[in-house]
Amino acid sequence: MGDDLAGELADFCVGTTTALAPADVLDKAKLCLTDFLSAALVPSDESRIALRALGNPRAGAALVLGAAAGAPAPAAAYLTSVPAAATGRTDTHVESSSHPGMVVFPALLALAGQHEVSGLNHWARAATQEHVLHSATAARTGVESALLAAAGLIASGGAVDGEAGLLAAFGARDRAHRLAGGPGFAIRDIVHKPAPACIYVQGPCQLAEEIGRRHRPDPARVESVRIGLAEQAVRYPGCDNSGPISDVVAAQLSVQFSVASVLASGGILDRNWRNPADPQANRLAARSRLVADPGLTARFPARNGSWVRVLLDDGQVLVAEQDTFPSMNAAEIVRRFHAAADRVYGRAGSEAILARVDRLDRTPSASGLLRALQPR
Repeated sequence: MGDDLAGELADFCVGTTTALAPADVLDKAKLCLTDFLSAALVPSDESRIALRALGNPRAGAALVLGAAAGAPAPAAAYLTSVPAAATGRTDTHVESSSHPGMVVFPALLALAGQHEVSGLNHWARAATQEHVLHSATAARTGVESALLAAAGLIASGGAVDGEAGLLAAFGARDRAHRLAGGPGFAIRDIVHKPAPACIYVQGPCQLAEEIGRRHRPDPARVESVRIGLAEQAVRYPGCDNSGPISDVVAAQLSVQFSVASVLASGGILDRNWRNPADPQANRLAARSRLVADPGLTARFPARNGSWVRVLLDDGQVLVAEQDTFPSMNAAEIVRRFHAAADRVYGRAGSEAILARVDRLDRTPSASGLLRALQPR
């Protein structure tokens, strides 16, 4: 084991092989990769801008998902991460409010082309687009660090938990033990979002969809909407915003707009968040309020529960509640992957990719998956 936290984490990463990992962890990793691919293959303005500005087809051969040309490994990691982040629906670790898949998988795919490998929040208040570059920068930095280490460059072992390390800057050195030596694999806690929006809108959107399915309320008759969440969710930047909503990022973060758009459209549909100026959704959002529920707050983050109460003009109250947000299951994730991948690779090509993902823990390298992911 290493003498410091960085060394301990490195030892864990190097020592954790597919032969040693539990079967459920391997299955979860494959599911996370499939979900990442379904997001990374969705075109977006952000990905087109990044590719135009930073892509260089003559500079390298690492795969850039969704692009006709390759790039150097660090740039490929960056450019593959951007479209996944732009969808707003990448996998989530609730306790840390992070999205590991769009950092880890772009870096691994970029490095797999060169090596044999096996398988801050002000943007939220401003509702601007730079958040899609956060994960891309982390992925690129990870690839660059790996390449520099392989070339012989040595970094400080105390960068994370040393007296002048990262945790010290946040007064958190006493919590360093929580980053290593935990009870199990945190990937088991990853959840998958049905809506292309913030993790904290997912549960309320599911409940709004349930109310629509059970009662089919006329949106014009809705007098008010109250939405109960844990205090942490209510206070998260951008979540408590009743509008008016004018851009996509603000729509993805606003719980009120997200619930309103589901009530207005009748379901969780990607197009709900593509039209943030929708007058009916904005009218309902303006009549919606968030409530920090003490019970939900006490159970967070172990449980990410919510409730929705819709008051109609005749006094009827429509209620739906759930103790926690139910993640998408494997079948739903595979269906979403096909929706994104079939248009790029065809059904047979998409099935070949899924087969390669499934065999990653039983093959010596990821070269077969990289070949399957090459643009047609």
